Amino acid sequence: MDVSTIDTDNSSRDKHLRSDDYFDVVKYPVIRLTSTSIEKTTDAATWLFSGKLTIKSITKSISFPFTIVPSNGGYLFTGGFQIDRRDFNVGGNSATLSDDVVVSLSVFAK
Repeated sequence: MDVSTIDTDNSSRDKHLRSDDYFDVVKYPVIRLTSTSIEKTTDAATWLFSGKLTIKSITKSISFPFTIVPSNGGYLFTGGFQIDRRDFNVGGNSATLSDDVVVSLSVFAK
């Protein structure tokens, strides 16, 4: 994903998030999520994504469950995962900023 498209509805915050204090979009313009496997679970609507997440040239393995639901002539994929932002050198040390970041995904595909 193109990190320069960060949009929190607060332009001042967005500018700060794009700076080298956080995502450093000039040096690291892209966050990548690449699958290594997708497996069916015992639940009919749930699958398990395993892959690599790369932020600021740091790559970590992740896995998370997701669901697939038919919707409007296509499919809605929903899932999410939690990471420690410090593992990716995002945000430095902060007493007010949580280390844990919850990422929620909702993707519609036809």
